Amino acid sequence: MKIIYMDNFMKKIKNKEEKIEKENKKLIKNKEEKIEKEKKIKKKK
Repeated sequence: MKIIYMDNFMKKIKNKEEKIEKENKKLIKNKEEKIEKEKKIKKKK
């Protein structure tokens, strides 16, 4: 019983970490795209 519980617990933690990882990648991507856009705008001036 305890082993199964631990396994589920580990899966939950893993899922949480993967979710956080995805969110972080999304944030980083958005930041990079914003920086790229700003660079292009500055070049136009």
